[in-house]
Amino acid sequence: MIKGIYIHVPFCLNKCYYCDFLSGIDPKSEYAKEYFEAIEKELQMYIQIYDLSFVETIYFGGGTPSLFPKEIGKIVDIISRFSSIIKEITVEANPAYDFDPHKFSFATRISFGIQTFYEKYLRFLGRIHTPLEAKLSLERASKYFSVNGDLIFGIPEQKPEEHLEDIKTVINMGVNHISCYLLEIHENTPLSKIISKEKLKVLEDAHDFFQVQRYATEKGFLRYEVSNFAKPNNECQHNMLYWNREDFLGIGASAWSKIGNRRFCNMKNLKKYYEKINNRDLPIEFSEDITGFKAIEEIIFLGLRKIRDGLDLGELEYFNISISEFLKMVQDYRDFLIIDERRIRIKEEHIPIIDGLTVRLIIIAEKLYGANRLSKSSGFNLFSTKASFL
Repeated sequence: MIKGIYIHVPFCLNKCYYCDFLSGIDPKSEYAKEYFEAIEKELQMYIQIYDLSFVETIYFGGGTPSLFPKEIGKIVDIISRFSSIIKEITVEANPAYDFDPHKFSFATRISFGIQTFYEKYLRFLGRIHTPLEAKLSLERASKYFSVNGDLIFGIPEQKPEEHLEDIKTVINMGVNHISCYLLEIHENTPLSKIISKEKLKVLEDAHDFFQVQRYATEKGFLRYEVSNFAKPNNECQHNMLYWNREDFLGIGASAWSKIGNRRFCNMKNLKKYYEKINNRDLPIEFSEDITGFKAIEEIIFLGLRKIRDGLDLGELEYFNISISEFLKMVQDYRDFLIIDERRIRIKEEHIPIIDGLTVRLIIIAEKLYGANRLSKSSGFNLFSTKASFL
């Protein structure tokens, strides 16, 4: 059953240097009005196919969806006609724009792309807001909504104490959720060219992150996922759907969906997206079935990222993997993991090596899954031991 809906809004006044998403399209362009009409049409097509009465969360991402309060409010109204149990509505916002809380009475949660409170790093990342605008936006929004502040660490030349200061500042502004992401350099972005040209060093792991975690914990925030901290009962319910492998529907250009064992992505090209919608065709560009060992990889990868809840071993039983055998084989890594009869969690001090531990557990699962398959069918070749998503 579909529990969440993600709506992608690719418009913003400025595309950040590091951004690899479909975004940066001028909100005043001819595309904007047509885009929201297309979103409504796409949504109506899915209403004819799926039951939306179980939808609990709506997430507007982008881009800068907060530029369009009237349009996204209308979309919320449409979805609300079919679900009476919606408990979380998130809108992503940019602190550079004058944020008026009264225009978002339909929302429960605002997520600001702060990234840092240091002017020099904001300019390096191509952000157009100032540290003062970020502080004012957070203070204003926190009076009306649950508020998340996105932060980036690992910016070239950024010192650990500067990132710690960013954490202190965002907490002082009244947020109840913080997302901290290691800066990723994507090919063909302006930032990748800057880094290559100036031969700048980029942080590749989170070994300097412990003091940040310690401070956030002291202030009442729990690290419930590798990149996310929240005060009790303020976890992002929509993102929890992703990590728990629940069904969600993606609406808009480049939006991803997962329904059952199928994952699919919409057209990234706006012109092609409009053509599909206007022909009353679903604008799907790519789809894949997440079954067999591919599903096992995903279960382990997402499970270990949940610092608080961990990997539910019951999910592996579905694939006829012996839990007792799995537990025996993971004992080699007990110094890094918290292991009980039904769950495995990573110890917080070992989060920096989570990728390596994930691969080790996937290899163990692969051996058990392959042995199980071999016992039923001769001539079966084991999968590659390399995790495809790492």
